[in-house]
Amino acid sequence: MNSRRYTMTSLSIVFLALTIMSVSAIGQNAYAAGGGMSLSADCSGSSCDISGTTDRNDEPVMLKVTGPVFDNLQTIDQLTVSGDSYSTTINVSGLDDGTYTIAVNQGTSGKYNLSVDIDVSGGSSDSS
Repeated sequence: MNSRRYTMTSLSIVFLALTIMSVSAIGQNAYAAGGGMSLSADCSGSSCDISGTTDRNDEPVMLKVTGPVFDNLQTIDQLTVSGDSYSTTINVSGLDDGTYTIAVNQGTSGKYNLSVDIDVSGGSSDSS
């Protein structure tokens, strides 16, 4: 009887681990979520509205935009969390063509690190 309980407990742990891995593998093109945080980028023309939510109000969200060549740093900003959300707008009109990564993090925990990619062409983007 104890071996059956041990087997069921082991199977439950395996299924839980698979579920956690499956949820964290969901695509992160224009929307990302993980842990207690989400991130979205809605771009139209020369501006991109960056927004998200977090379950931590005690620390600011750090924003970093890196470019397509050698991950060159384009923008860095500190965003204030208000009512479990944060937001900002970035201007892409002066950026070269290519795919840019918008990354946010909060604190030192790995579950509060998210990123999305946007495509810029001719000084504008229509990523969403």
